[in-house]
Amino acid sequence: MRIGIDAHILGKGKGGVERYVRHLVEGLPPVAREHEFVVFVNRRFAESVHDHENVRFVRLPFADPILERSLVLPLLARRHRLDALQVQRIAPLATRSRLVVDVHDLVPLKDPENYRGIRNFLIRRLTPGSVRRAWRIVVPTEVVRREVLQRFGMDERRVVAIPRGVDHQQFCPADSGDRPPEVLRRLDIRGPYMLYVGAIEPRRNLEVVLRALARLRAGGLADVAFVMTGGVRSNAYARALADLAANLGLTGSVVQTGYVDDADLVGLLRHARLVVAPSWGEGFNMPPLEAMACGTPVVCSDIEVHRELLAGSACFFDAASDERLAEVMDRLWSDSAERARLRKIGLERASVFTWEKTACQTAAMYRSLADPSAA
Repeated sequence: MRIGIDAHILGKGKGGVERYVRHLVEGLPPVAREHEFVVFVNRRFAESVHDHENVRFVRLPFADPILERSLVLPLLARRHRLDALQVQRIAPLATRSRLVVDVHDLVPLKDPENYRGIRNFLIRRLTPGSVRRAWRIVVPTEVVRREVLQRFGMDERRVVAIPRGVDHQQFCPADSGDRPPEVLRRLDIRGPYMLYVGAIEPRRNLEVVLRALARLRAGGLADVAFVMTGGVRSNAYARALADLAANLGLTGSVVQTGYVDDADLVGLLRHARLVVAPSWGEGFNMPPLEAMACGTPVVCSDIEVHRELLAGSACFFDAASDERLAEVMDRLWSDSAERARLRKIGLERASVFTWEKTACQTAAMYRSLADPSAA
């Protein structure tokens, strides 16, 4: 088959989705050599990606993904005679290509109050039709697969769970003699810290961490700092967090870095005493696995996705309870033996997730799609 991949997100600093698309573009062609791939990238994308003989890169004329998918991709699908086209969440309305739609989560559909604006409105309006037109829907976890099947009531053979991976060459423990990374000096992080990695938005439940941190400070654990790394998706929520930190007397203990590149991220993950993942809802959640791959213990909210990905290898807490989170953090902060135990089992758990597996499972999905009798 000739397969198109919508990779307009490359180079935009969009976190987990961009990381997934990058590894898909790099890893799929060499394990699916029987197919040709046409990869559509945005016109400003100037980075290099691996060059394979069965791949052609095409620059998109527009940067806006809605315009690109509604008008441009159908034209390009015809021009390049695509048998299949893989897109992120929103599929073109008119194309003869067999559509493969990545649905990373259903959060904007389930929580419209916290996902406002025209783009999220369009996602809510267009996702159901995109899913129903798709020959295959690719989701990152069994949790999301069940949600898609229940919400849209379709043939379960059309929804395929393919977990994301971890780049173990990049996300790995520091050598014993490694110096603290330069990013710590640049951010003026001088002592031990706990780390959050991800977007700053309401569903990430960061207020529970601030309240737990205040409990620890009140209990006498004064050397705890909280570093938040990730882009702001809700300015109102970011302001609310800053106000809460000030009201709790934590202003000097909270560092918000914004988006950082992977080199800085690895340094922050390796040297954190623990990583906290407090979200109310996720589709996959890559940062806790990357933290484990770096040898850092993880504390996470007790939600279905975290149970699927991290069961037995992280400390869980009730997402609504800052008291319970404070208890877990207090224990881990002072118990080096427990941190060492979590480090060991976390490394083992993270090793299960590789981008090679993601590519091979995606190739298997395309082999099933190439079958003339595929649904």
